[in-house]
Amino acid sequence: MKLSGPGAPTCPAQAAHAAAPAGDIASHLATLDQLRAAGEIGDEEYRVRRTKILDRL
Repeated sequence: MKLSGPGAPTCPAQAAHAAAPAGDIASHLATLDQLRAAGEIGDEEYRVRRTKILDRL
């Protein structure tokens, strides 16, 4: 994400709410699936985290 120059968010809130690249989303979802498969997170935590990741689209 560009933090300065033309096209950069004008405030930190805009930077925080900028859409994440699709590859980043896919990577986070894959990691989340691995954590659930390994039993490191439960189904409820999986659903909550997955929703947060998808909300970035």
